[in-house]
Amino acid sequence: MKFFARLSLVGSGLGLIFLTAMPSSATVVGTLFTGGPGTVTVTPTGITFTENDTNNSPPSSTEVGAGSTLTYAGSPALSTGDPIDINGGATITPVNLPLGIPVTFPKEPGLAITLFSFAPGSPITCTAGMTVGQSCSPLGGMSPIILTDEAFGTTAQLSVAGTATDGTSVSQVTGIFSANIIGETPFELATLGTWTTTNSGVFSITAVPEPRSISVIAIAGLLMGLVVAKRRKSIA
Repeated sequence: MKFFARLSLVGSGLGLIFLTAMPSSATVVGTLFTGGPGTVTVTPTGITFTENDTNNSPPSSTEVGAGSTLTYAGSPALSTGDPIDINGGATITPVNLPLGIPVTFPKEPGLAITLFSFAPGSPITCTAGMTVGQSCSPLGGMSPIILTDEAFGTTAQLSVAGTATDGTSVSQVTGIFSANIIGETPFELATLGTWTTTNSGVFSITAVPEPRSISVIAIAGLLMGLVVAKRRKSIA
């Protein structure tokens, strides 16, 4: 009888360990696209989504783009054209990024994204001899901004990562700020140091469920039960 009781206890413990290792069902999942008439200003070290998207009142940094599939608890999916504010219109730089860059949704205050890190830029320096398809980063390849030579000019991209929450769960987020600059090469842009363009690119975010949090109380209780059982055996 004691053997089966102990076997049951050990089985319960292993079940808890395997259960906590399984991914939980995060409620913030999907992909978010953005766009609109608002402008974005790019420099070698930062990017600014100005709050001048006049499709919304008050003007927003940008808006939800068509094709978005981001879902969250307690509300339906976001609607195309819904306002999005990115860092309150202030510049995002490597210095202020670790403090957390807020991405908020005025019509859905329960939904929030916070960005915490840039992905590294390209190690290649921008030169005058670049051809279509080649990428580089300003500041001798040290900037997190990646410039890609395109037939129409240049695509500027900044990869970021952070978290998303709707108040019930937290998901991991990866995304790309993107802007198309017409008629300028990566080398010309790197030389200029700053440029502004219509936010006609794509800001996409993919939220991935986090692993389930470990049930500390349950595991602690299991361990305490094992200790008590061992004590009783030694006393007997």
